[in-house]
Amino acid sequence: MRSLAVIALFLLDLAAAAAAEKETIVVFVPASDEACREFVPGVSAEIFLLLGGSGRFRTLSQDDLADSLLMEPAEALAFCNNEPGCVAELGREKGARYVLYGDLKKSFDGKKVIVHLVLVDVPGRKLFLEKFIPAPREGDVAQEAGNGLREMLSLPKPAPKAAAAAPGPEPKAAEKATPSGSKTAEAEPGDSPSAKKAAPGPVVAASAALPSPPSRWKNPWFWTAFSAGVAALAGGGALGGLAHQKVDEARAAPDQMAGDALLSDARGMALGANICFGVGGAALLGAVLIWILDSPEDPVVAPAVAPAPGGAAALLRLRF
Repeated sequence: MRSLAVIALFLLDLAAAAAAEKETIVVFVPASDEACREFVPGVSAEIFLLLGGSGRFRTLSQDDLADSLLMEPAEALAFCNNEPGCVAELGREKGARYVLYGDLKKSFDGKKVIVHLVLVDVPGRKLFLEKFIPAPREGDVAQEAGNGLREMLSLPKPAPKAAAAAPGPEPKAAEKATPSGSKTAEAEPGDSPSAKKAAPGPVVAASAALPSPPSRWKNPWFWTAFSAGVAALAGGGALGGLAHQKVDEARAAPDQMAGDALLSDARGMALGANICFGVGGAALLGAVLIWILDSPEDPVVAPAVAPAPGGAAALLRLRF
């Protein structure tokens, strides 16, 4: 009887020593906005199960602090406003080693839930660890939060589940014993000659050759605008050269009347050169637009010439 009492006392001492070695951690329920409130129960349960099953911690919930605080635990945590010294005071009365709290928020694109976990060192009154865990909203948010907490506390990962054995192949034929003791194989219905069908031959894929798309270089509107632009620029260059020549002749004229006549001719040629340059530039621009935007079969851009005061104007007609 005395030996049983000694053994019981020894076991009690071991249990007390084991309990004394465990560090106490106070766990607050994660805060959340309306978009992520549905994930709070699962994440909170995963955290409690993980810490309780680790063998390293003695977990206390925020409700265990109610008798030592002047306000509700959640309100007291919000009042601390993430200040580590204030948060540490919440767990000091219970002799806690750590205080764990956090929050859940959705990502900017709305496809993920950001689990934010904060671990405060109570004796040191300082931030110990902090981690942001992105979890797909359509996935297991609680499991992702648990994996992130394992990394924070360097806890071992759970053992992988054993894979189910794959079923073996079924026998193709069943053996049937004959009265003489010999065995005959009973063929499956699909193996009989009458049940076999001729396998279809190889199917040759035939595709009709698609006509090649029309080339932009064969668009007549492009070449018309391009040719008109080049011709107008060439004409403008020729008129400009003649205008300079007339100016030189006017400077060498023997009298004022002849010089004025030559200068008048030079001004007319210069005006014609400027008009040609404008028309040529517009035509070339139209050719570029036709090449970029147009199709020979369904033109959306077409050049046009319209009369204008003192000459003509090159236009581009656009179809929307």
